[in-house]
Amino acid sequence: MLFTRQPLIPHFRNMLSRMNCFGRANFCTGTAVGTNIGINRVDITFRDCLNRALIYTGSTSNTIFTDYVSHNK
Repeated sequence: MLFTRQPLIPHFRNMLSRMNCFGRANFCTGTAVGTNIGINRVDITFRDCLNRALIYTGSTSNTIFTDYVSHNK
């Protein structure tokens, strides 16, 4: 019987979803500290979110986007 290798991305995604919610917003999500995740696109809406967001989500009008880049080696 031939065994096929499962892709690494779904396993990695399941591992990250247990820590303060990476893929989807769940209840009382926390901050992303020490992550190496970049943002390619920012969607700005002026209403409360409903798609794949449960509770405690609000509009992005109260959001501050900053660009803290550390070049220390």
